[in-house]
Amino acid sequence: RVHETSSAAAGVRGSAGRLRDSVGRRLSSIMGEAATSVSGPDEKRRARILAFLNTALLVAGLAFIIVNVWEWAVHDHPYAAYNTLTSVAFCAVVGLSFEVGRRGHVELAGIIHVAMMSVGLIAFFRYTAPGTMNIIFVESVIVAAFVLRPWAGFVLAGVSMASFSTLSTIHASDRALDLQMAGGLVGVAIISWVGASYLEWTANALHTTTDDLERDRITLREAEKERQQVELALHATEQQSKALFEKSPAGIVLFDNDMTITDCNEKLANQMNSSREELVGTDGGSITKGEWREAIGEALRGRVGSVEGPGPPPAPAETWY
Repeated sequence: RVHETSSAAAGVRGSAGRLRDSVGRRLSSIMGEAATSVSGPDEKRRARILAFLNTALLVAGLAFIIVNVWEWAVHDHPYAAYNTLTSVAFCAVVGLSFEVGRRGHVELAGIIHVAMMSVGLIAFFRYTAPGTMNIIFVESVIVAAFVLRPWAGFVLAGVSMASFSTLSTIHASDRALDLQMAGGLVGVAIISWVGASYLEWTANALHTTTDDLERDRITLREAEKERQQVELALHATEQQSKALFEKSPAGIVLFDNDMTITDCNEKLANQMNSSREELVGTDGGSITKGEWREAIGEALRGRVGSVEGPGPPPAPAETWY
């Protein structure tokens, strides 16, 4: 029996875990759907907040409907029909706010939501003492600050005060409760304004930083692309120069500023009756004299040097340059 009980408990825990995961995935899906129709990180954040609250209120509204129908059918509560009707209307308005937000009209959806959670509560709690539900009036102030604008929380604090005062008048409640509620709503409005303003500032700063990083990434990518293009062009130029150097029908020799031969092509080596290995590193000044030295000197000074005649040793005397 102990084994069966443990197995049953494990099964219950497994089912609860699967239910929790399923609900989590569904909520994530709802949040994602709510943000797909809006552009910009700030609008997406507002849409997700509103979608989450609308989903929670819709679940609560459905629970109210079940309780009201039960009271109506079983206990014959005197206000069960009215409460059921207002609960259905509440769910309908919350569903409307959710759908409007899902279509990308976040501000309009937020206005519908806060109107329901402030003025609409007069009808919803028509036969319920306001003192037992006063905390609910705070919700519209928070939503207004975080979904609409930070300063909108003060506007909704005034609207919620008026709604709560109206219910107090209907139920002939103690007016001191109105003053307490007013102070609480103003305090919540101030806290919400500070929190929403800081959240907006942080989100904008992160968005700016993200934009800067994206621009830097694009710039680096373009610079890398240009660098690769330059490298390809240089490689092509080097290949062309190498081919010209190696395959030229004329002899080509390269000197440094000390007139030391740094390179030459095979054509020149043949003309000099030597090899490239023997010529490279040779002091050109020791094998060039007269007009040849002057021509090379002009070239080293950045000007054009020219000479015509027999080549310098070890070139054959009969070779004409």
